[in-house]
Amino acid sequence: SVQVERDIPTPDGQPRYDQQRPALAIAAGRVYVAFGGLYGDCGPYRGSVVGIPLSGAGPMISYVVPTPREGAVWATGGPVTGPDGTMYVSVGNGSGTSFDDSDSVTALSPGLRRTGVFAPSTWRHDNDNDLDLGSTQPALLPSGMLLADGKSGTAYLVKGAHLGGVGGQVVQ
Repeated sequence: SVQVERDIPTPDGQPRYDQQRPALAIAAGRVYVAFGGLYGDCGPYRGSVVGIPLSGAGPMISYVVPTPREGAVWATGGPVTGPDGTMYVSVGNGSGTSFDDSDSVTALSPGLRRTGVFAPSTWRHDNDNDLDLGSTQPALLPSGMLLADGKSGTAYLVKGAHLGGVGGQVVQ
């Protein structure tokens, strides 16, 4: 039976262009919901993650990818939660000309503050050619490392505790 029902507005202010596709994550007393855009990156959406208290009551918290447009958080497996509560999400291609946290693995605190980011040094080329990391969620390994693989066919191993920024992979 339904225990809680609550409307979840998308924090980018573009509900017509947002799609909730990823699995939900439950951690730290909240349900986390991620959003991306519709097929074809239509419209002025920006990827985001929203946290709602499990009770359904109380304030909603959110993180919006700081790209001018796109940056979907749409990998179907949803956010990956580490043992310390850090959530990792893969972010799709963006539209910025300087690095805008798109084509990345982004670490978020339970309060949805960005605590780290990894992006391939080829992020700009990947964004321009829709070869981003956003199509699959990162895999958290027992060692605390993350394995991220995107549409380019290149896999990246990064430290979960310190994602390393642009080009900060341990190995690819």
